[in-house]
Amino acid sequence: MWKRLGRKQVVAPKHGCWENLAKALKPYGVPKEDVPSPLNVFQTMVINAKTGSMRYSMTRPRPEGDMVDFRSEMDCLVAISACPEGGRGRDLRIVIYKP
Repeated sequence: MWKRLGRKQVVAPKHGCWENLAKALKPYGVPKEDVPSPLNVFQTMVINAKTGSMRYSMTRPRPEGDMVDFRSEMDCLVAISACPEGGRGRDLRIVIYKP
């Protein structure tokens, strides 16, 4: 599979998006069992409709530099992770607008 993805075969990281979120939320007293599954905004997964199995896809439906806005209507604690993506993760720019 690594060859098909165009990567050298290396040991996969022991962390991913969920683990990054759990680590970021730990200082705020959020236990791991309360950390939800990540909302993957720009990552593409292929889902088999018959089995429900998922696999990672190299397809990028949006160009680099794309953006998304989220709006909160109440105070909230937000954790954001730039998925390690097998060592190819990209930086995020976060802007928080105050009312």
